[in-house]
Amino acid sequence: MVAARAALAPQPDNTFVPACRDARALWLRITGRSTGKLKLAIPSNRAALPPGMYMLMLNSAKGVPSTAKILSIA
Repeated sequence: MVAARAALAPQPDNTFVPACRDARALWLRITGRSTGKLKLAIPSNRAALPPGMYMLMLNSAKGVPSTAKILSIA
C-alpha cells in the first residue's frame, strides 16, 4: 500500500488570479482506507476550517501531489 498525506487548501476566489489572499494548507490525518476511498479527520477547532470551498489534494509518500478535487465544507 502506498502511503499518502492529504492536504486541504482554500480555493482561490478568482480563477484568473493564482494567488489566494487566504492561502494556507491544512494537513488532514487519514483515519481509514478502503478500495478507492479515504476517511479523513477534520480539526475539532472549527476556526481552523471555516465554511467554504476547498481544494483537496493527496501527496504521495514522495511528495507528488494529485490533481485537486473541489469540495464544499459547511
